[in-house]
Amino acid sequence: MKNPPVFILSMLFYCFNTTAFASSCSLPINVDTIKLTFDDCKPSMYKVDNECFLRRQFLTKTVIVQGDACSHSNLKWKVLVDNWADSLVEYEFNSELTVGDDISNVNNNTWENIKDDNNNGIPDIYLKPNEKSTSASIVLIDIEGKRSKHSITWIVTDDCGNSAKCQELIEVRDTKAPTPVCVPLSVGVFSDPDSSGPLDPGIEIWANDFINKSYDNCTPENMLLHTFDNIAPQNGNKVLPGNAPNVININVDHYFDASGGLAPYPIRPNNAADRMVELRYLQGEHGIQKWIPSSRTSGTFITSKTFSCVSYKIDADIKVTVWDKNMNNDYCWTTFRIIHPSICSKDFKGKVVSLKNSPVDSTKISLFDQQCQYTNFAQTNSKGEYYIYTNLNLGYKIEASYDFLPMIGLDQNDLLTIWAHVKGARLITNPYKMKAADINDDGAVTLTDALLLEKALKSKKEEGFGQSMVAYSDTLVNLDNWHHKISTSKIDTINWYSMINDFIAIKKGDVDGSYFDSISSEALSTYFDAKPNDIKISPNPYNDYSIVSYTSDIIQDMEMSVYDYTGKLVFTNDLPSSIGLNYTILNESQIEKAGVYILEIVGRNSRLSSKLVKID
Repeated sequence: MKNPPVFILSMLFYCFNTTAFASSCSLPINVDTIKLTFDDCKPSMYKVDNECFLRRQFLTKTVIVQGDACSHSNLKWKVLVDNWADSLVEYEFNSELTVGDDISNVNNNTWENIKDDNNNGIPDIYLKPNEKSTSASIVLIDIEGKRSKHSITWIVTDDCGNSAKCQELIEVRDTKAPTPVCVPLSVGVFSDPDSSGPLDPGIEIWANDFINKSYDNCTPENMLLHTFDNIAPQNGNKVLPGNAPNVININVDHYFDASGGLAPYPIRPNNAADRMVELRYLQGEHGIQKWIPSSRTSGTFITSKTFSCVSYKIDADIKVTVWDKNMNNDYCWTTFRIIHPSICSKDFKGKVVSLKNSPVDSTKISLFDQQCQYTNFAQTNSKGEYYIYTNLNLGYKIEASYDFLPMIGLDQNDLLTIWAHVKGARLITNPYKMKAADINDDGAVTLTDALLLEKALKSKKEEGFGQSMVAYSDTLVNLDNWHHKISTSKIDTINWYSMINDFIAIKKGDVDGSYFDSISSEALSTYFDAKPNDIKISPNPYNDYSIVSYTSDIIQDMEMSVYDYTGKLVFTNDLPSSIGLNYTILNESQIEKAGVYILEIVGRNSRLSSKLVKID
């Protein structure tokens, strides 16, 4: 044998440098042929469930072994888990622990009972390699979603001490979009943004006004964001150009469009670019919105030029988008109805007359839109005419009402007319007079109506009477359908371009229409001529009734008292009063004896009095 000591020393030196175990060094080994590499160490993302949790997620890693000098049937694994996304290791999986250590705690989800068996300050769990020993699997503790990033460090070592490391970054996030529920919206008034300047009248609408409810698993409802047309506000920081740059983001009021933030709101002083953005917004330029973080919603400005009265189309389709914290989004469609566009101004006009075709003034006219969200009022003039200037261009309905005084216009002529109709001697052929003769409002003129009117004339009280009314004047009514057609002063919704709407005032029992002759000649003139801090009585002297008109400068409960000339109180009555002109009725039952009296009305800061004469 030649030079045996040299051979042995070189062999030992070679094994020392390869850090191989003694049992593995019977022959020279080329360490460059032994490599451990992971097949995949790329970042990955996991979705949360419907309760915003990633529950018991299993992770697996596989290592690739190249070379055959060292056995890889017993690879040793260590996995360090940053479970709370705080850059700290919360749990350790390790193949060198006692077999089965803390596996039951993992299976039972009692992670708090896991111990630190290898005394390195980290709770640890035994990790069993699979049969081929080139893969290992772990399970994560439940992670709440929204958005978080976790570091998982995989370390594998073979019997020769070769090792490989994979630091995997996993992201847990909410990827489910919110579920929005939209509602339609109607708006009645346009405003002028520059007070009769060049800008068109318009209205500012807000996205969250169209949302009834929104649901999301990971973002509370009060933290959801609302915009129009799938356009997101400036979410990240954006520095605006200019002499005084502003940083705008989701927490700053700003204008934005599909390209992101445009300008702060309010605009920066003396910044022409900002003013131009605001002008584009007020002109209703499509796509520009205004973000208000305090209410988590955006607004957009719609101008009157968006709509056309020629086509009568004033409904707009609105797309509202709801965003969660991770900017997942979904949208819903709804309708925006313009009730009162300025470009559609029209005059509504009509007339109110009595059964004798006399004009009826002081009738209240009420105009309502289809959804009763807009109203306008007028009053007939001395010719019985009314005009309502309005921007309404939807279907509408009109009501007319008049405050009929009790027992006025009822007399023996009306009773004789009803008797003649009931007996068939002389029929009432005017449908509106039929309505007046139908005292109890049961849809027919019968003996009961005649008896009710006869009783009222004797007692001076309208007992059992239906409601006096102002009915829509319809030239198509006849004796067959009169009650159906004129049973109410409310007419059906009609097209907005029907501009003439006439009415007929009907007093229950006043078949000959003498009510307005009786009251307009003297009583109404006195009623409307009353001056502030004044009291008027008409007729005076009177025998059966008299109208007392008076004024009040505040809303209050006043008291009316009547005294005879000896100062004795005859009667008293409370008078709820509004600001301005008020009136009440004196009838013969309140003052029974003829004579001269003093009538006094006392309020909180006023006392009105006048002489009153009662005759037989």
